[in-house]
Formats: sequence, structure tokens, C-alpha cells
Amino acid sequence: MVLRMVEAMSQLQEEKTQLQEELVVLQERLALRDSDQQATSTQLQNQVEHLKEKLISQAQEVSRLRSELGGTDLEKHRDLLMVENERLRQEMRRCEAELQELRTKPAGPCPGCEHSQESAQLRDKLSQLQLEMAESKGMLSELNLEVQQKTDRLAEVELRLKDCLAE
Repeated sequence: MVLRMVEAMSQLQEEKTQLQEELVVLQERLALRDSDQQATSTQLQNQVEHLKEKLISQAQEVSRLRSELGGTDLEKHRDLLMVENERLRQEMRRCEAELQELRTKPAGPCPGCEHSQESAQLRDKLSQLQLEMAESKGMLSELNLEVQQKTDRLAEVELRLKDCLAE
């Protein structure tokens, strides 16, 4: 009986260790995902700043070309710059929208994320196993106490038997 309890406790301890290792791996994945998200956010922010600078530069070029009395080449160049400016505005809006979307995402794990669900399940199982292990330890303590009491009783009976045989 005691041997089975010890084996069960050993098995529960192994499962607990395994679950803790899995939890650490999942936490590392989550940290990596957060780091990637931060890097993407920074990259998009830099891209937006670059596009704004380029847009300002080209707007200045368009203004300069408008101020000069035009030949056809200048007008064509101006028109090309206007088209490029519009394209840059659209790209900048897209990047700003992506950046805003990244900023509004929750900082912690997403509620529907497979990893967070798996992590929650593993935490629940770990709690359950810890509870079972505590119960097993309690039963093992009770059994040890009972064994100790019976050993003491046996020693007492043996002592009385020796006394009786000696008389």
C-alpha cells in the first residue's frame, strides 16, 4: 500500500515537472510573440515617419515646380510627383492603420489564442495534480503514523512476551 502511494507520488511529481516545463516553453513563446509584435510596431512607425518625410519633400518639389513658369517637361514631372505623393499618402495611411491596430491589440495573451487556452488547461491540470499530491502526502503521513504505532505496539508485546518467558 505504501509502495503504491510512493509510486503514485513519484509519478505525480514527474507530471508536475513536465507541466511546469511546458508552461515555461509557452511563456517563452508568448514573450517571443510580444517581442515580434513590438519590433513590427517599431518598424511600421519608422516606415510611417519615412513616408511622411518623403511626402513633405515631394510636396515641396511640386510647389517649386508650380512656382516656375512651366515647360512641358516640368509639368510632366510635377504630375508624376503628384501621383507619387498620392501613392505615398495611401501607403502612409495603410501603415498608420496597421500601427493603430497593433497598438489596440491587448498586451497580454489573446483570449482566443490556442497557446493561452493550452496554458490555462496546463495550469488547471497542474493545480489538480498538486492537490492530488497533497492528498497523497496526507494519506502517506497517516499510514506512516499507523505503521509507527503498530511497530511500537509490537515492540511492547515482544517485551511483555520476553518478561513472561523469563519468569
